[in-house]
Amino acid sequence: VEESYEELKEKLARTLQSHDALTREVDSLVERYENKQRRFEHQVSKLDTENDRLRKKVLSLHENLEIANKDAKNATHRLQVELEHMKQKYSNLSLNQCDLERELKQVRFEHDKAKVEVARLQLLLQESQESKHRTENANTEMKEKLTKAYLSRDAFAKELAVSAKDLGETTALKQVAENE
Repeated sequence: VEESYEELKEKLARTLQSHDALTREVDSLVERYENKQRRFEHQVSKLDTENDRLRKKVLSLHENLEIANKDAKNATHRLQVELEHMKQKYSNLSLNQCDLERELKQVRFEHDKAKVEVARLQLLLQESQESKHRTENANTEMKEKLTKAYLSRDAFAKELAVSAKDLGETTALKQVAENE
């Protein structure tokens, strides 16, 4: 009887040690899960913030592009109107050589001004298109980051399921140990 009492006492001590080890392991798993969850939520929040910022930037760039296109159309129309006006003016006038030279200089000046304006508008349009391209690249990058985040989230969910299963098995073992 004394030996079986000592054996039972040793078994109880081992069971208590096992119970303590399992409790520490469960606590560790819970803590790791909570840490991973916080990191994941922080990453998702950062990605959402960056996505909103990029969306606003894209909208702003689209607006700027529309304004630049409108300005270019208006300038082109003004230049066409001025050109037509100059053609009519020169066809109707029969001026002497001095008047013709003076008006020719004016036409050249207006033409040079128009070329500068067209070049400026072309440059503005090109910059808008390049900016749009950069924004599209940034959107593509953001989509890739979001895809990676979703994949990471799915992997984390699988890990969590495995941890939950391990926790369930550990709890079942603990209950079996307590029942013994």
